[in-house]
Amino acid sequence: MRSIRLLIFLLFPFLTFGQVHEWGFLSGGGNYVGDIGDDTYYNPDGWRVSGFYRVNINEWYAVRVELGYGKMFAADYNAGNLGRRLRNWQSKMEVLDGSFLFEYNFAPLNPYKRPLKLIITPYLAAGINVFRSVSHIGSNTTGAFIDNYEHSLAIPLHFGLKFSVTRRMKINWDFGLNYCLTDDFEGSRFFDSQEKPLTNRLSNDWYMTSGIGISYGFGELPCYLNVF
Repeated sequence: MRSIRLLIFLLFPFLTFGQVHEWGFLSGGGNYVGDIGDDTYYNPDGWRVSGFYRVNINEWYAVRVELGYGKMFAADYNAGNLGRRLRNWQSKMEVLDGSFLFEYNFAPLNPYKRPLKLIITPYLAAGINVFRSVSHIGSNTTGAFIDNYEHSLAIPLHFGLKFSVTRRMKINWDFGLNYCLTDDFEGSRFFDSQEKPLTNRLSNDWYMTSGIGISYGFGELPCYLNVF
C-alpha cells in the first residue's frame, strides 16, 4: 500500500492527500467565430453551462477539469460583410466539450488565513479541449438544410477572477477562447460539398465561452495553509 501511494505521489503529485479540492459550476453564454455570420470575437448569441473539478496545488497553481454544454447560433444576415449577407447561410450549433487546464493565479490565493479576509485574484489558464459539435446548417435563400457532426480538438485559453467569500466557497468569473483544430465547427465544409464552395478555408474556427459561477472546497488543508 505504501508503494502504491508513493507511485501516485511521483506520477501525479497534485492528486495526493493534503490538497484542497473544489467542485463548481459556471453558467453564461458563448459565441462562434468562423465562416458564417458576424466575425466579432465576443458577441454571445447562445447559452452555456459547465461543471468543473479543481485541485489547488498551492497558492499559485491549480489544475482544472471541466465538462460543458451549450448552444450557439450564427447567421449571415447579422454579418457586416456584404458578401455573407448575400449568401444568407445560418447554422445552429450544439456543443459538448471537455477541458483539461493548468491555472496560474496572479496573486497568492489563500482564503484560510486567520482572521478571514475576502481575497480576489485574476488568473490565466491553458490546456487542451476535446469537443463534439452538432450543427443544423443551411441556406435561408434556397431552404436547403442539413445536419452535420464534428469531433475535434481545440486549444483553450482562459482568464478570469476568483473571489473567496468564505474559507471554502468562491465566486468564479471565467472567459475562454477556444481555437479549434478544424475549419468545420459549424458544418460549412459538408454543406459546401452539397452546394458550390462559398466559404473561406484560410483559417480554422473559434468559439468563445463566458460564465459566472460558484465553487466549494473540501478535503484536508495542506500544510502550507495550516501554518497561519
